[in-house]
Amino acid sequence: MRYRTDAYFPSAFNYLAAIFGFIGFYLLFTEIYLAIFLILISLFIFTAHTGVEIDPKKRFIRPFTSFLGLKFGKKEMLEEVAFIYINAIRITQSYYSISNRQHTQDNVKFFAFIKYNGDQKEKLFGYKNKGRTMAKAIKLATALQVEIKDNTAN
Repeated sequence: MRYRTDAYFPSAFNYLAAIFGFIGFYLLFTEIYLAIFLILISLFIFTAHTGVEIDPKKRFIRPFTSFLGLKFGKKEMLEEVAFIYINAIRITQSYYSISNRQHTQDNVKFFAFIKYNGDQKEKLFGYKNKGRTMAKAIKLATALQVEIKDNTAN
């Protein structure tokens, strides 16, 4: 089971990658080497992400960082899985409009984490919909035969 947890670069880098990609495609017929370089940088930024790979049958976990589809990370044996838990995290985003007014948007996102091998923890996945997060967590908990702790219940 493979879970993509986060983008490796902040979202502002995606704009930079898009600009590099457009410039690269524009230069493709005139400056081929510069174009290929810019397109590769763009692809590198767009495809970079972190994640976790879990194999319940072989009992290993592998936190990884992926660039251009190549995953880098060390496998660890899952000697003991304590539980999977769900946390609600408030995400606040502020932005300014054209009239220079500040707008603040609050969202709650539900993240699933796994606690294993004593005190090690890894973020697995997160969604705005709690039901979707719970459904994926239940599927993984069933495969690993562990309980789920819901820290979002009031």
